[in-house]
Amino acid sequence: MRRLHRLALAGAVVLPMALVATPASAAELSVCAVGCDHTTVADAVAAAAAGDTITIGAGTFPTFGVVVDKPLTIQGAGVGQTILDGGGASVGSVPGIFRILPGLDAKGSGEIIVRDMSLVNPGKNTTASQYFTISIGIKQATTGITGITLTDLDVEGTGDAARTGYGVYADTGLTGGVPRETPPLTITDSRFSEHVFNGIGVDGWGAPVTISGNDLQEGIGGSSSILVFNEYLPDRIIDPVVITDNVSDGRLVYIRNIDFNATLDTRGGFDDVTIAGNVITGLANVDAGILVSTNSTAATEPTQMGTVRVLDNDIVGDGTSPGTAGVTIGGHVIDAGVQGNSVVGVGTGVNVTQVKNQNPVSVEATDNRLFADDNGVGNTTTTTVDASRNWWGCQTDPALGAPECSGVSGTGGVTTAPWVVARLVSSADSVVEGGTATLTAALDRLSDGEPVGDALPVGGLDVQFSADRGAVDPADTVLDEALTATSTYTAPAGPGADTVTARIDLAEFEIAEPEGDLQLLAFGDAAVRGEAITLPLTITAAAVDPGTGGSGGDSGTGGSGGTGAPGSGTAAGVLPDAGSPVDAGGLAAALALLALGGVAMRMGLRVQPRHRA
Repeated sequence: MRRLHRLALAGAVVLPMALVATPASAAELSVCAVGCDHTTVADAVAAAAAGDTITIGAGTFPTFGVVVDKPLTIQGAGVGQTILDGGGASVGSVPGIFRILPGLDAKGSGEIIVRDMSLVNPGKNTTASQYFTISIGIKQATTGITGITLTDLDVEGTGDAARTGYGVYADTGLTGGVPRETPPLTITDSRFSEHVFNGIGVDGWGAPVTISGNDLQEGIGGSSSILVFNEYLPDRIIDPVVITDNVSDGRLVYIRNIDFNATLDTRGGFDDVTIAGNVITGLANVDAGILVSTNSTAATEPTQMGTVRVLDNDIVGDGTSPGTAGVTIGGHVIDAGVQGNSVVGVGTGVNVTQVKNQNPVSVEATDNRLFADDNGVGNTTTTTVDASRNWWGCQTDPALGAPECSGVSGTGGVTTAPWVVARLVSSADSVVEGGTATLTAALDRLSDGEPVGDALPVGGLDVQFSADRGAVDPADTVLDEALTATSTYTAPAGPGADTVTARIDLAEFEIAEPEGDLQLLAFGDAAVRGEAITLPLTITAAAVDPGTGGSGGDSGTGGSGGTGAPGSGTAAGVLPDAGSPVDAGGLAAALALLALGGVAMRMGLRVQPRHRA
């Protein structure tokens, strides 16, 4: 249903593997229980030279506090095959399993890569009682590290609320007032679970950050799966932060310039943030699936957020928690675009809020599916939010508060027009008894009649057709890529009126009750469908076939020259063949039918279908 927003790296050059230069002295060191170069990861890292590769075989290896201070590739045999066990013990001032910490003097130039393994049961810091399964620190002004990549890992915390910690925590800072040299950080295709704080925490990273394709859990203590903030750098971070194609159980990502630290009120914001193509489920209580906000009382340029793009994410709440939000934009954000997202079953789909008396400059929340939410858009700032071109579940202006609508809340201005409307058309508005017509339901028009375009994330939505008297087949289907769905209507016996109905979109929320029973709830109501759209149809009588006429015959075939009733025939509304002999009685009947047809035409009835646009 959602359309994933893919990012292209402009100007990237892919070299054939044979052309990629490697250090002449690069070697491969092996780790396994018996018969390898080393039996522990720590020994292999200590013995390796810059640019070497360490391969770790299948098995479980006690590992904690291993300092990686030079370019290396550390590669396991695969998730669940190579398991590094931190032992869960206190390990002094070096917590966790790996500490990526380049030394004061560069030890070669190149990338640090950790991949293809499971990291479990991390040890904790004895002074802070915290663990960092992988901690990354840049503590010097210069370094030979050109990039840090963590990929294809399973990073599992302790699951113990008393043992606070992170899966990966990366931070940097200043040396003599000068930002430390920070390499690009990439975390991809990994799993993070059972952490009390964030699965991934990134603090003051003055280089590109890419977090993509991961499977994450919200922190046990209620923290977001990913936290990106800045408690070090006074200037706004200009390097891009890209969060794409992740899956999160609970809130996904919070990005702030300061994370609840009142003593750091003038730290810089982020200039370039993209959060796209993620799937977020299970929002409850007061969670926000995605939050980008300043957290400063200062209105100066460095503390502001620059360009923020929240695109094509699929966000689902539990349908019963009015305190939840799909996307929150808070504080002094210069340019926020929230577009192409599907936000269902939350308290507020897009929440625009004032933080410490700071307001955003521009917020555009368009082309979204804001369905079965308590409110589609909430705004408590002095900035008017452009919330046009959204699907709210209803036909009228969402600001009017129709029952099927995800409405508008807050004291700030919200522009809703034009909004997306549903429509229902029939190939004929008059159908003969037993005849058929094609019904088409569509979500492809705005309230001003303009086309929706291809940005709205509603392909594949449920569509339900029904009729008061006739039959529809299929009764349940989905929107196609053109945002339309069709069904065949069959008219009932007996002339008169009928009404056909279509309802587009469906949200169901399955909530476990204490007794174990399951109920469908959405803010206290049953499963939610879009507002019903109806269309009247007229059912016309089938014309009687006069057959061959005649006298003395029965009602089935008729006779010749007698007074019996004309034959009933088999084809509705068909006159006798002009080439057949017709007696006076048959001709009179034919003329009567022609006259009846003329009256019907003057009354506006149609025996033949007429297309209705």
